[in-house]
Amino acid sequence: MEIIRDITKRKRAQEELVRMAQEWQLTFDTINDAIWVLDQDQRILRSNKKADQLFLRSGMELIGKHCYEIVHGTDHAIPECPNMRARQSLCR
Repeated sequence: MEIIRDITKRKRAQEELVRMAQEWQLTFDTINDAIWVLDQDQRILRSNKKADQLFLRSGMELIGKHCYEIVHGTDHAIPECPNMRARQSLCR
């Protein structure tokens, strides 16, 4: 009986995680600003629908690319990039 309770508990926890992820994605996609989640190397991890529309690409086309490839059309960050300047100021 204990095994069944454990499986039921895990199943409920898993369902709750899925529900929370869906809720987060819905919120992320309904924001009226273009938003990317970037890693430390400036690679796009997530892109909301507004960003997809702004850059005329699907999130799947954006994910894994460096933000400067999309925004600046370069293969490296440019010195005046606001994102890079903000990161540098945080490291001081």
